[in-house]
Amino acid sequence: MLQFTFGCSGVCILLILCSSNVLAKSCTKKSACSCLTDSGHLIDLNPLAKKDGTPAYADIIDPNGQADAYAWNPCNAFTLNDCNNVAVCHEIISGPIFQYIPIGTQDSAEFSYDGDQLQIAYSDKQNAEQKAVINLVCDKSVHGDLTSLGQDIPPTGTFLFELKSKYVCDSSGLSVGSILCIGFVSLLFLYILIGILVQIFIRKESGKRVIPNHDFWVAVPVYIKDGTRFVIGRGKVRTYDAI
Repeated sequence: MLQFTFGCSGVCILLILCSSNVLAKSCTKKSACSCLTDSGHLIDLNPLAKKDGTPAYADIIDPNGQADAYAWNPCNAFTLNDCNNVAVCHEIISGPIFQYIPIGTQDSAEFSYDGDQLQIAYSDKQNAEQKAVINLVCDKSVHGDLTSLGQDIPPTGTFLFELKSKYVCDSSGLSVGSILCIGFVSLLFLYILIGILVQIFIRKESGKRVIPNHDFWVAVPVYIKDGTRFVIGRGKVRTYDAI
């Protein structure tokens, strides 16, 4: 029974660790244009940046209308008419009238993951209604290609972009957590395979009993269910009132 309990605890802990390793991806900000991934690789957009006060990417046309265009420069601030010391500028062309609206500063840059997609987001305190989000897509054949994806739907003032570049590729390989999870799954598969062979050819079992430690694996979902209830209930256990 003690072995069973420890076995269940070990499996549950490893499953939780593997799940958290997959789900809780992050990239720790190191500068306005760089972050450190969980696997220890530095994503650095500095090779794409201009340092002369002008945007590296200008006149990026909105796919939903020729009246909107954007400018962006990683790392270093730029000035474009009414956009002073910004990271992202929204250009609105309406006949002879040109408007330049700042939608992000360098110090506001934040790195995060949307699923497996790494993003960098910008905002501007003077224009809180709008912000820019750039999806960083690994493409080892491209130096740096920025395209506008237009506003999100329904419109919330968030302007979406996609940057394809070799500088956003995480080339450091698997993280330690990923290696441990792969090792765990491999050992678990080997354990089950050898166990089934032993049950069939040595112990002469059949049916469900060919699964090694059958009772243990059947009870695992119950333990997970009880553990989930325990966590949700913050450790409180219901008891019957004394009669």
